[in-house]
Amino acid sequence: MCGIKKIINSSLLLLLAPLLISCNATRQNVNKHNYFNEDYFYNDSLKIAIDFWGALNFINPTERLRHRLKSEGIKSIDNNKLFLVCESKANKYKMYFFCDSIKSPTDYQRVNQKITSNDTVNKIVLFEKSKGHIKITGIIKSEGSDKEYSLNLAQNIISKIAIDSVDEGKLSLFKVWSNYAVKRKNQLQARKKIMTLPLTNNQNGGLKSQFVITANSFISENHAYTYLIKNLEQERKIRYKDLILKISEHSEIKKNQGVFDEISQLAKNNSVIILNEDHYYPKHRIFAMQLLDVLKLNGFTNISLEAFTENDKFTPNYSNGFYTGEPYFAHFIRKAKEMGFIITGHESTDNNIDRELGQAKNIAKIFDQNSKAKIFVYVGHSHIEKGNNGKKWMAQYFKEQTNIDPITINQVSICADLADELILIPKQSLVGDSIPRSNADFFVINNIKTDLQKVYFDKIFQKFILRNSLFKSFKSEEVLISVFDMSEYLELKELAIPIVNFLQIPESDKIKLNLPSGKYHVVVRTEDNKELSSNNIEVN
Repeated sequence: MCGIKKIINSSLLLLLAPLLISCNATRQNVNKHNYFNEDYFYNDSLKIAIDFWGALNFINPTERLRHRLKSEGIKSIDNNKLFLVCESKANKYKMYFFCDSIKSPTDYQRVNQKITSNDTVNKIVLFEKSKGHIKITGIIKSEGSDKEYSLNLAQNIISKIAIDSVDEGKLSLFKVWSNYAVKRKNQLQARKKIMTLPLTNNQNGGLKSQFVITANSFISENHAYTYLIKNLEQERKIRYKDLILKISEHSEIKKNQGVFDEISQLAKNNSVIILNEDHYYPKHRIFAMQLLDVLKLNGFTNISLEAFTENDKFTPNYSNGFYTGEPYFAHFIRKAKEMGFIITGHESTDNNIDRELGQAKNIAKIFDQNSKAKIFVYVGHSHIEKGNNGKKWMAQYFKEQTNIDPITINQVSICADLADELILIPKQSLVGDSIPRSNADFFVINNIKTDLQKVYFDKIFQKFILRNSLFKSFKSEEVLISVFDMSEYLELKELAIPIVNFLQIPESDKIKLNLPSGKYHVVVRTEDNKELSSNNIEVN
């Protein structure tokens, strides 16, 4: 770490030596038990929680960092006791936390805490807190001009350290998800952290499953995702099996290319088509992308998206919203922009009105700007409903606000194991007790295979071998490979969305790629967010 000598100098070494020289044996894999959100930390193996304030950058201590500490001459410190480093770039300070064991404590419930040193010249403060067998030693180094800043920080943070307890409200699924999936953009790490998050509230069970499957949906060639989806769809496939077999050969049922032909006719005679999706199905985004050609041919001008934020970048990027970060959603937006569609988000930010009404009003505003607009609206789940379905949804509000009856297509409700890639079923063809609880005009059975060749169908795919000696250490562990279009990566850097993420267990020092001809930036990371390689490649 740059400037570590300035942060922990020789005077600090003398202060730390008596505190940490008796550290016991090295803790193996302690970092694997670290959980972060923006301002809360918990390690479930050490049973230590710290409630910070403000947005911090949390750093897992790596061997490189520990080695750097030793190389700076701090040899009397057992750096394996370093379990957390965090920094505030805005307020210019860093904090280091070490954990030690106390042999034979006299009182297991008593909490002791104190400031052990205040170096006002170097703006370094040491403090410690202990309970039972656990003792935490902290170091705070401030780079600001206020000589008392480090002391004030230490006095505050020492009271926020909890030993042998955790605040589950602060260590929530949403906040942990935001840190690993949204901020770090490592879905492999996100799914691990969500799966192992030590929450006791039973109500989190179903929500945890949704987060896990969503994390998996961002990653192709993913056996865990295939398994989860199979189990998720099983009940629906059983429910609709007999009905679909009964009607599948009826003349009004359209299949494969017939689906696009039918929707083309609908697009010719209607100004608004609403298609829904399940947020953890990339194949739903592929179908939406495939519809763009027939929509454009029939005069469609606009696309309105749920949870989408516009910015000044032509290329889809992480700032556009969470769902956009899924590679196939980004492909959908890329193609739409290349075809000249005007893309806007319709999410409501007005807390004074119903969210569904706010969304409907935002979509209707498109007609205020262009009365001849034709709009493709892409939403999640039930926002598509325009009839009495127990709740008033966006599509119903839109119909009331505009006097336009939109064509609604539901690709969420029905699943079936059929050879056909796509099947379009009019609502009136669904009769009996097994019909979906949806008022959509049409239902799509989507059996599209999520495959990069669905996007780059006009390009030649080539095999490429990525080599790195670090891969050898992960010959029995899946790693995450993220492939970026080179031009997008150079333009957007950390905001760039991969054209594909996939998992692979390296073969010795090799990772095998199969990509369309082109130039790419490829990043390989582990489940613990260790970057193994970052390379520019050309496939031809």
